[in-house]
Amino acid sequence: MRPALLASLLLAAAASPSAQVVDGVLDEWHTPLYEDASGDGGAVDFGRLWGSGDAAYLYLAVEVGAEIGLQDGNAVTLYVDTDDDATTGQAIAGIGAEIRYVFGQRSGTVRLPGRSPLTVGHAAIGLVTAPTVTSDRFEILLDRTAVVSGLPVFSGPTARVVLTNGSSGDVLPDTPGGVAVTL
Repeated sequence: MRPALLASLLLAAAASPSAQVVDGVLDEWHTPLYEDASGDGGAVDFGRLWGSGDAAYLYLAVEVGAEIGLQDGNAVTLYVDTDDDATTGQAIAGIGAEIRYVFGQRSGTVRLPGRSPLTVGHAAIGLVTAPTVTSDRFEILLDRTAVVSGLPVFSGPTARVVLTNGSSGDVLPDTPGGVAVTL
């Protein structure tokens, strides 16, 4: 990501009415939305997940249980059901994900009504993560105003989130239906 774009996204996030700032420091996150069972993963063993949203952004923070480079050499995948409708998007863990983003591949897929699935990079969905170095916990920002193929990516007041570590690794949450984040 270009430094100027990253700086503008961080400033926009800081100016947002939300209490979250995507800077790699999780001090502003208080009550987790979900606590995943410890010891049910491999190299990545998800822990707590926090989430919030405002008119502009979806904010997430997650513990991954080991120091990793989120953007390099892993299978950590974020699924977001942006319309809270399990019948649309990609069926995964009881949600219908319009966004699937594989962090280690630095790419994802957006599935919107009436459109073929589209491969996207981070910029198309306004994805920002911090820190950009190795860590055992990360903050994630997604742009709720993102438009792909002429359609808004987010269309509901609630999003549902699922995180996986590949097809045979840990899944957060442990039960179907994702973790609901009020936007």
